[in-house]
Amino acid sequence: MYRAACTPHFDTPAAWAEILGPYPAVQSLEADATADVTVIGAGFAGLSAAWRLHQLDPTLDIIVLDAQRIAEGSAGRNSGFMIDLPHDLASDDYAGSGDDRALTALNRGAIRFARDAVEALEIDAAYADPAGKVNGAASAAGDAHNQSYARHLAGLGEAFEMLDARAMRELTGSAYYTSGLYTPGTMILQPAGYVRGLAAGLRRNGVRVLERTPVRAFDRAGDGWQITTPGGRISTNRIILANNGHLESFGVAKGRLMQLFLYASMTPELSADQIKALGGAPRWGVTPADPMGTTMRRIDTAQGATGSSRAPVRRCDRGCARRRGMWPGRRPPNKESLTRVFRSLLGCRWHMPGPATCA
Repeated sequence: MYRAACTPHFDTPAAWAEILGPYPAVQSLEADATADVTVIGAGFAGLSAAWRLHQLDPTLDIIVLDAQRIAEGSAGRNSGFMIDLPHDLASDDYAGSGDDRALTALNRGAIRFARDAVEALEIDAAYADPAGKVNGAASAAGDAHNQSYARHLAGLGEAFEMLDARAMRELTGSAYYTSGLYTPGTMILQPAGYVRGLAAGLRRNGVRVLERTPVRAFDRAGDGWQITTPGGRISTNRIILANNGHLESFGVAKGRLMQLFLYASMTPELSADQIKALGGAPRWGVTPADPMGTTMRRIDTAQGATGSSRAPVRRCDRGCARRRGMWPGRRPPNKESLTRVFRSLLGCRWHMPGPATCA
């Protein structure tokens, strides 16, 4: 038997989900059920797997389970970039060490899948914007990283555009960046909006997506499986585990996964005076020229139901790895360091959420 040692728990709300407004009415498992396939985990992977299975065989009876609300977990706590080009965080300039053309083809296949899902499942197009992204540099070292990455992209025959400090200010409204490298193939998501849209579209197509239904255990039962939850048992022919780092909670891949905590924050809604003072484009995404630097985005009214612009930031210093000693001599990002980033870019107040724990 595979028995859960814990279930995911967050001490703070998921900002991307919060700005969409109230959650839809919860749908949980309240009685025993049967299914052809049961997916454990209703994030990007789990919901995408369910949609692909439905595409391949619309007659399949599919259940998707999640311990939390849709987009309350990791799917609502990320930067929202679907990046097509090599994005190797272990390198100095994102250039991969393997077959970058093959990896890029896979990434673009995933982006096409997401784009097609937006159309087929009637997801708000603003939640999946094919706007591209910019690698922003704020120092000579960052600019050197961009120059190196540009040479790598040129060798792959990929399109890019180098931006100077003036172009970066016109885009972001900030004098913080000294240069940038724009690539057109990235899709920028409102992650919670996109994931909620996937779940809603699946439900309209007959897939049961059940929230607040944590899996306590699953075990073989004849030719199939039996899943135990607080609300009932599910008899299913197949199980797909799409619960990210909580695989280890069930004893799967034990000792083979490394948890990473990324620290992110989002400004309050920007007032009309702040928007005017900031300037720049209403919607953009900047990843750092240094792969372990700070990611910034600005979103507009179409990407949040609260009716105003915001600026989310994600910081991943070389201390963000959960495994101690991976980056000697560096400490994890803290409230003070994030405050300095915000003040240098926007001068806005902000709130720092905490990482996931087990309950």
